[in-house]
Amino acid sequence: MLSVKLLDDYLIKSQDIKTFKIQLLRDGLPNAIPAGCTVKLLIANGKSIVKQETMKVVSAEEGIVEFTLKATIGVGNFDCEFVLSNGNDINLTFPDNGYTVLKVSPCLTERPVEQVTPTEWEALNERMDGLVIELETFESEVQLLLAEYEQSFEDMETLLADTYTSTDVDNLWNSL
Repeated sequence: MLSVKLLDDYLIKSQDIKTFKIQLLRDGLPNAIPAGCTVKLLIANGKSIVKQETMKVVSAEEGIVEFTLKATIGVGNFDCEFVLSNGNDINLTFPDNGYTVLKVSPCLTERPVEQVTPTEWEALNERMDGLVIELETFESEVQLLLAEYEQSFEDMETLLADTYTSTDVDNLWNSL
């Protein structure tokens, strides 16, 4: 099984420049990069390849490569593959099942107007926490009132049973 180990998080804001390192793995162990081979990064948005770049080999023995990305590819989640090739007969794609996901977030200047800011989100969370506390308090008060009502009803039943016969109780209920 061919996979990759991300040595950095795959998060970047648009217009930022960031260097990412990955390690190529075969069955969970480092996959050495043979002399004369290159590793090419492919980034896709849907069916379109939006970036192809030859990566810099950091450690051929450990299969570690890096690339520097200026996030001018747009905003969103992008699928990434890493292709090990010698230009002839070696051509291995990492990972061999699925993709590695690169997430590009908008900068503040590119954020849609209708998007909630972190500050607004914090205020909403605080308000929601307050509402949860109010609801929990209300629920407790309702449970206490219900318990009092049930106790009063039981007390009334006991009083009626001690004071009146079942016929008297039936007549009383029928008169109500």
